[in-house]
Amino acid sequence: MNKIILYIIFLLNLFCLQAKKSSFDLSKPTSFLFGFLFASSFSSGSGNLSISGTITGFTSGSLILQNNNSNDLTLSPTNQFTFSNIAKDSKYSISIKTHPVGLACTLSNATGTVSSNITNVNIACVPAVLTSLYNLGNATQSFWMDYVKSDGTSPINATGVACTGSETGFYNACIHAGEFKKFDIPNLTSCTGITVTDSLSAFQWRCVVSSNGSIFVTSTGLKEDKGLSDLIDFTSPGSFRNNSAIVSLNNTILLTTTPAKWWDNTISVNNTGGNVNISGRIYLVNSSSGTNITYTMGSKVALLVQPGILKQLVDPAYILFPNNTNFAWLEGNFSGASSSTYLLHFSTGASKFNMVRKFRGVLDEQFTVRAQGAIASCFHDVSGTSLSPGPSAGNFFTLENTKNILNHIQAFNVTNNGLNISNPDNIILNSIVMNTATRGMNVDGGQNLFLMNATISNTLGTGILFGVTNQTNFTTTGNLISTNTGINGGVFQYSMVTQPKTINTILAHAVNTNLLTETSNTSNSSYLGIAKFSGTNCTIGSNFPGLGNTTCAKTVGSLPITSTNPLSETTINLGSSFVAKVTSDSKNANGATGSFTFASIADWLNFENRFRGWGNQGTNFPNNGNISRCQGAAICQIWDWSLKATDTVARNVNHCPSGTIVDTHTWSAVNNTSCLEIKGAVWGTTCTTTFLRNAVEIFGDGVGNENGICESNEECIYAPNIGAYQGHGNLVPASQATATTTTCADITTGTVTNVKLWKYETNGY
Repeated sequence: MNKIILYIIFLLNLFCLQAKKSSFDLSKPTSFLFGFLFASSFSSGSGNLSISGTITGFTSGSLILQNNNSNDLTLSPTNQFTFSNIAKDSKYSISIKTHPVGLACTLSNATGTVSSNITNVNIACVPAVLTSLYNLGNATQSFWMDYVKSDGTSPINATGVACTGSETGFYNACIHAGEFKKFDIPNLTSCTGITVTDSLSAFQWRCVVSSNGSIFVTSTGLKEDKGLSDLIDFTSPGSFRNNSAIVSLNNTILLTTTPAKWWDNTISVNNTGGNVNISGRIYLVNSSSGTNITYTMGSKVALLVQPGILKQLVDPAYILFPNNTNFAWLEGNFSGASSSTYLLHFSTGASKFNMVRKFRGVLDEQFTVRAQGAIASCFHDVSGTSLSPGPSAGNFFTLENTKNILNHIQAFNVTNNGLNISNPDNIILNSIVMNTATRGMNVDGGQNLFLMNATISNTLGTGILFGVTNQTNFTTTGNLISTNTGINGGVFQYSMVTQPKTINTILAHAVNTNLLTETSNTSNSSYLGIAKFSGTNCTIGSNFPGLGNTTCAKTVGSLPITSTNPLSETTINLGSSFVAKVTSDSKNANGATGSFTFASIADWLNFENRFRGWGNQGTNFPNNGNISRCQGAAICQIWDWSLKATDTVARNVNHCPSGTIVDTHTWSAVNNTSCLEIKGAVWGTTCTTTFLRNAVEIFGDGVGNENGICESNEECIYAPNIGAYQGHGNLVPASQATATTTTCADITTGTVTNVKLWKYETNGY
């Protein structure tokens, strides 16, 4: 521009000379030269320069380049590219907007200033293939049942040392390495705007900045409703399905990895039962036929029933985990014949770090699931019933060992107890028990139980009974609904209970008392947050403060009355709170009208959502006719314990989490050494975990300690409701406004801090 101004001044002076009869003559060669130089100089500042380079490995697909985040240049397979009409002295920054599918392309010499034609911005493309985040010394192969020690600050930065089974603590003492697949993203140094999915829509993903400033994406765990079965082609002899990662930048697809089978386990079909114990093998069941079948598991194996198939086990009808079975994986729908004692049985010897996932079970005899020897194992999305009419009938799920995590357990139409817990230090989250002929949950000796987000309904006996014959101390119960229960009411805290803590509770419509405590109890009970009752029918021992006898009013044993610890309510009614009886269920073979005769029901296990199950029909809820199990000649009903969008009693009643509104849970550890085995716990005079009220940790997101309890430096799901149902649909940031949900900010300060909050996009039907 400065040159142009100078030439204009020159011409003006020249014209002045001509007006004064100057000897300067424009018709002479020297005058022509000045004009040429002027034109040439003006032209050199225009867009006639270029930026180009070579491309290697670009053999298929479409490559889109940009200069300065604009000027899209779309290329088909080629070995060179050119950006034309570039102004001299302008800055350039070549970037890749979209890589060819299955390829990852790396730029070199991508930035600079255009002083002349640029010819060395080169691009090298190679196949985009995922690797294992933890390869256990094998860089070329990956195996699903591999586990590594959880010795880092998060599941993403462990050292990669293999677990042996001798580790102590919960299931989170080891990391399931099989779920962690990694891909390095070329050219970028920031995770801002990066999102990832996979073509099977099976995994959660995270973008990570490496110590050298580069970034990579990694799968961190299966989505809540997915399992290993979703990754398998069950066509004999069976194989992994192809999968690919799709990386987007600011909602535009940046890169798609090569479709491939991500693991190298041997896969075989076994429809006839017997030992399934070859280490590293995945066994598939793809037929419902067979007789006299039982399966005996081995360490580091998986047994999967093809979705849509019900496998019946006969004499002795076990899926048996023998003593010391570690790192095994089980999924599928199973039933057991009438002579069977158990359907799924963990023998008495310790078996650790096992995963039971998407398991559905129906048994005609005693225990559907009996976990005698299960330690540090995870039971996720386990549901079903026990149908035996005889006196030997057992519980749906009996848990007889320690440090297990149970998430999304659904027990319905059970002859005895839904859940029976007799050992300390277990975590139970997001669970439903309905229509049992005895108790919903029997916690006897299950000290230091952490129970969060539970709905218990239509039980003939007590909703939850604590401490009948064995000491049951330091239990923490949060977001509990116990409703329409029979003998001894909603909650019965017996004589062997010390310092139970209850946070956000609804006890309603019990036949007898909503809350009953024995007079011999000697230690305080805390009723924190919300306490709602359908009447003033609490019977409380004189040595058991917390709620007032007969009045159900919160008293000295509770925290001070505030907006987050409000007064108790005694006039609530849950009659219009739940979806309750449904008129159809498209996924249940007998669910066309929502009801069916007990003796004719063939499908006990399949429902549209995990909040449903078969139970006694009765009349309008709540009433005595709904209580207990459906049996004999009765007509059964499908019940749904989701909340209605119109409910105001249990739905959207919990305040947004705050870093200053926290609680603590006490574990059974007796010293600092044993307390260190529990991730996130701190030793003082006792071993305690401090957690955020009204939230649960997201499992499988690669952040935090993966125990389901919301602690500092984790990502958590806001729990706006009391009960098991906390919403449905996709997870969205809690700060995002939606029509049916409360908006909450992330936690940045407080006793619990640095928590990113999520919520379900819809709350209520």
